[in-house]
Amino acid sequence: LVLVACCWLWLEPVAPARPPLLAFGCQSSDCRQHRAHPSAGGHSFGRLRGARVARPRVCGGPAKAAASGPSEDVKAESEAADIRLSSPLQSWLNLFKSLLGSGNLALPSAIAVYSGSRKAVVPAIGLALLFNVLSAYGFVLISRICEATKTDSYQDAWSKSVSPGSSWLPATAVLGKTWLACVSYLMIMGDCTSMVLLPMGVPEWLAGRGSVIVGVTSFLLLPLCCLKSMAPLAKFSVVGILSAFYCLFVVAFRCISGSYAAGPLLAAAPHAPKFVPFAGNALMTAATPASSVLIATLAYAYTNHYSSPQFYSELEPDSNGSRTSRMRRVTYTAFLGGWVFFAIVMSCGFLTFGANSQGMILNNYALIDKLAVPARLALSMSMLASFPIIFASFKAGLVRAIGGSAERFQQSKPITFTVALLLTIVPTALQLRDLGVLAAFSGAILASYIVYIAPSLMAICARRRGLLKGSGGRGALLESVLQYTLVASGIVLGVVGAVQALPK
Repeated sequence: LVLVACCWLWLEPVAPARPPLLAFGCQSSDCRQHRAHPSAGGHSFGRLRGARVARPRVCGGPAKAAASGPSEDVKAESEAADIRLSSPLQSWLNLFKSLLGSGNLALPSAIAVYSGSRKAVVPAIGLALLFNVLSAYGFVLISRICEATKTDSYQDAWSKSVSPGSSWLPATAVLGKTWLACVSYLMIMGDCTSMVLLPMGVPEWLAGRGSVIVGVTSFLLLPLCCLKSMAPLAKFSVVGILSAFYCLFVVAFRCISGSYAAGPLLAAAPHAPKFVPFAGNALMTAATPASSVLIATLAYAYTNHYSSPQFYSELEPDSNGSRTSRMRRVTYTAFLGGWVFFAIVMSCGFLTFGANSQGMILNNYALIDKLAVPARLALSMSMLASFPIIFASFKAGLVRAIGGSAERFQQSKPITFTVALLLTIVPTALQLRDLGVLAAFSGAILASYIVYIAPSLMAICARRRGLLKGSGGRGALLESVLQYTLVASGIVLGVVGAVQALPK
């Protein structure tokens, strides 16, 4: 990795007199429109929404707009006209697609943390549905706050509703979430690619997990992350969707057919199925603090809430010019589809391997499994196309957080900047081997804040400031109670889930 990095640094281009504008927006440090890519959440495979134009934008407030002259105003109006709005169906597909990330592959191991009994699937499906609805509520709530505060980003909504001085909280949470998403994607590529190459007779020194991670980063991810625009990678989002559904098929088919109950696949499986009898009621299997690991992993899997403002702004309004009802329908139905997908992967994966379910469920399947090999290969390709997009969001968030010095360094030495950031990700991916631990810990510390605490806290503060007006009556009272409950529950989940997620 160091050798290849030196080669890239030797090819470092000389900084131009005037830094070029990237295709995804203005690079000004005080640009309020410079937001992270919505697929950073954790968990999506690209982007299919309306086109982004590459024209320079006038950002930074009224003073800059006035100084730019009428010609810039015409350009801005022309650019706004070029941005396509998404129909409800397009928005639904994009939102559903963004949920199919790496988090669902860790759900079977999250059940195994608190129980090895088959009965544990019953409360797990119920918990997944409950927190699915709560996550969808938080996603809609953020869009309502953005509309009330006239803002168009997660961080700006916090600044207007809570306080500008504490806006570093959501910024840090989103930054940490995108960084951990990059780590998890690299871990998956290392595991899956290695398990594809080893049965082909490739030497272990070349096909080992560590060698794959270093090689993929050096020769594939580094050039892709140095692209000036991530737009060419968006077309590969269909690969992510197909790979996710193929993984779903493999997990469900192997469970229903009982392929790992006996026979050659059981003998070749790296981790044999293991189930622990439980005499009590099925619901009692989750009556333990260890079940918070499943809740935290669900929060990690459902996290895409920092993209809610952009989903809302790009959603086509109805005949009355309102987006509220459409946003609500799109969100709840898309999250419901995500729950069905998660419930199948979670249940079938756990019912196949039980207490020995690994942090990334595909690691349980035998190297000779002819259905699992294409699943690993497709998942690796999906992660390869998605990693640069997530990395671009992480890089943009870091530049915005640090300020002008980081922005100048990025513009003058872009390859050096990219290599430096990758060197924070690669050692972590090499050291961590359990995706389940990463998903649970990240879900407890970061996702619980992004999904449950921050939206509810923004709504509470916005209501006190008179920015968010409810319908009044019993419904408003119940919603207020729900928001206070989510804040308290999110804090408890963050503490208990983080403790339980750490390796014992």
